[in-house]
Formats: sequence, structure tokens, C-alpha cells
Amino acid sequence: MPVPWDVLTAAGVPAGPVRPRGVSALDERVLRERLEDLGPSLGDLSENERDAVRAWLCAFRHHWPEAFARTTGACGPRLLASLGEPSDRNRHIKLRRIAIENLAHLF
Repeated sequence: MPVPWDVLTAAGVPAGPVRPRGVSALDERVLRERLEDLGPSLGDLSENERDAVRAWLCAFRHHWPEAFARTTGACGPRLLASLGEPSDRNRHIKLRRIAIENLAHLF
């Protein structure tokens, strides 16, 4: 299955600069399903894609813990554990800041 980037980027995964506000509401069920689909294909992601997903998950969990738990279920923590630590801490911080801005209008 191809990586569901359309759903992930709509949910705020940083795939470029901060997105303008005004994106429609998040469908948590669809997002959870796409995250569950992503688990088996983590090895197919480029390093940049892995970095973006890791930063988004970290930002989501830290700033909106209840929404993170509700939305991602068990797959959120499992994905974070599978992704491990970022190789470039500065890049991670930059991506995480973008993810926070992208998530802020959703929660």
C-alpha cells in the first residue's frame, strides 16, 4: 500500500513550510487508519519522510496529549518507538515547530 501522504499532510505532517490556516476539520478515524497502515511500511519511507512523521508525532503527543491518545490509539506510541531517535536534532526541532503550527488550528 502506498504511504497515505495526502491524509498525513492534511493532518499537519511537515512536508514543507507551515501551511496556511483554514484547513477543514480532522477526521480522526481516517487518520488513525492511515497511521495503522503506515506502520508496516515505515521501512519504505525516506529519511526525510521518517523525520517528518517523527517530528509530527512528537509535537502532537507533547502539545495535545489527550487528542494524541484519542486519535492515534496504540499505533501512535508504537510508531514513535519504531522510528527511534532523530539523527539530526536541529532538523527535528525545526520540523517539530512546523508540525506544531500545522496542528494548532486542528486542536
